[in-house]
Amino acid sequence: MGEGHFLNGQSNSLSSRESQQLDAMREALENQKNNQQVDSSIKKNPALDGAISNRLTPNNNFGLLDGSNLQPADQGLADPKLAEQIASLKQDFEKPADEQAWKLTPKNQVMQVQSTESEIPIVMRLGRGYDVFGEYASVEALKYPVLDIKKLVNDGAVERIRLDKGINYQTAAKSIKKYSEKMTVDTKISGNYLCFGGSVSTNFDSERTKKLDTYFSTYSYLVQKYAVYINQPKVDLKNYILPSVKNYINDSNNSPSDVFANYGHYVLVDSVTGGRVDHSISAKAKESTSFENFKLATKASFNAVVFGADAEVSYQNVKNKSKFDSTKDERLTSQGGAMALNLNQFKNDKKALQNWEATLEENGTLVAFGKTGARGLVPIWELCGSAARKQELKDAFKTLNDQKVLADKWPSELYIRDIKFVVGETADEARAKCSANNTSSSNGAMTSVGSIIGGGFTGEMNNSTNLNGYYLIDMDLNKKAKGKYIYLCYDLTDDPNQAITDLFAEKEEAESIFDSKDDYETMTKRFSHNGNVATFTRNKVNLNAGARKSLYEAADHIFLWTTKDKTREPLKALEVIYSRPNLDHEEWDFVRWQNGSNPANMNENAGGNFITILFKR
Repeated sequence: MGEGHFLNGQSNSLSSRESQQLDAMREALENQKNNQQVDSSIKKNPALDGAISNRLTPNNNFGLLDGSNLQPADQGLADPKLAEQIASLKQDFEKPADEQAWKLTPKNQVMQVQSTESEIPIVMRLGRGYDVFGEYASVEALKYPVLDIKKLVNDGAVERIRLDKGINYQTAAKSIKKYSEKMTVDTKISGNYLCFGGSVSTNFDSERTKKLDTYFSTYSYLVQKYAVYINQPKVDLKNYILPSVKNYINDSNNSPSDVFANYGHYVLVDSVTGGRVDHSISAKAKESTSFENFKLATKASFNAVVFGADAEVSYQNVKNKSKFDSTKDERLTSQGGAMALNLNQFKNDKKALQNWEATLEENGTLVAFGKTGARGLVPIWELCGSAARKQELKDAFKTLNDQKVLADKWPSELYIRDIKFVVGETADEARAKCSANNTSSSNGAMTSVGSIIGGGFTGEMNNSTNLNGYYLIDMDLNKKAKGKYIYLCYDLTDDPNQAITDLFAEKEEAESIFDSKDDYETMTKRFSHNGNVATFTRNKVNLNAGARKSLYEAADHIFLWTTKDKTREPLKALEVIYSRPNLDHEEWDFVRWQNGSNPANMNENAGGNFITILFKR
């Protein structure tokens, strides 16, 4: 498809390649028109001298402001129509402009974008389609224009704010899906979608993204120069769709995939221009000691690398730094500025950040989705004329999202759906009742097919793993208590809505010397456990079955209560240890007595080992 829509609906017979050239030339000419003006990203472009004999490089990004994507051609343009249109464009754009208007605007003052400013590239980015499976807040992900930005400007619906401030923030998660979810939620994209896979590919090793035993973090330094946005409450965006685009997206003969390919999945309506440095680290969960320690370590690394802080001071609160360093993968990228930054530059030049930041006034780019309005991106299906077409595009987007997740081979997080206890006179008799071929060793590592660890796959999810089967933790809950053999079994689900969210242990005295059955009544009650008010269900198995306090006295009954109420985060892993929790279990929580703070001993008043049930959220 040609680039006619970018030329205010004017059609042409140019090839797609030549249309891209025209698109890029148009933006470059806009830069020349606004030389040393309004946008912090605009500067004089010597590449425009002899523009007719220039052409676009293969890596057109539809958004560079300084014309650096233009190179001298080794041959003329293929179609004379392209040369004619460029010559016409050049005449249109060689008009005077107030080159100081934006630069002299006081910080944080809301200003209406004027009609004479509608051709500025950072203004013209608004209303363009956006590929949300590409990189986060990047001109690389921009698609063709969807909204008539000139009309919006003329109607007083586009505003700007000079920001001139720097902030740093962290996106960290225990899995790559959660990392993507956090970016998606932060952008206010509603729905269970996993967007910005392009940034995931840039920031992290692809093999690591296929694992669940890895933590991920990106610490960003964001320099905000300008916010430019459409005042959404002021207008109905449907009234500003370019006519040709309106016809295209509403035509059922055009497949949703074609709509997305040309106009993106969302439309950019709120943007921030400036520069951004992203410092990304992934590391093995076990070697990171805990997720909180991982976040501390990645923040310390960011401060030391990017801001040049004293490394010893930065890492003073980080535990087991050498273990963390042994498995970490570190990457650094930048957006905007006259030069691209990397790790070596920061290591070799203490002024790298300062020098880069000084160039942002004339070399900024799209670095964030604005938050001045309700959202920075609007779904393209919301611009459709009929409910049926809207639903068709929305459903197609969901399908595309699911397909991309499978293609990226991001593992699904699994949660504890159910817990049951098996009891037997012998260990083998008890184990057989778990009805699963999957057995968990004492360190929590599954020996079953699928490499399940801590309630989640560390490798690719495959058909050989039965999500409906129970997994046995091979640790006797009556160890050395001379009672029956009791083991904990659990099964998994990839639906957090079916997961157990909290649990506690209850102890009650046996009614008589003979009161030591395996099973008792299952009951459901509403309790408050350490501030969590929820409906809990008691497991019927007495975890001291067959055990005794003395020759003439049955051991206390111990029961486990669980809830699936959405009052806590879902459980992801279970473990049993023959001790109280210690420093080796920092990443784990433990089962407590109701409203207690100490670990519940599953062998309470029965002799034998101190036995603790651990869990992770």
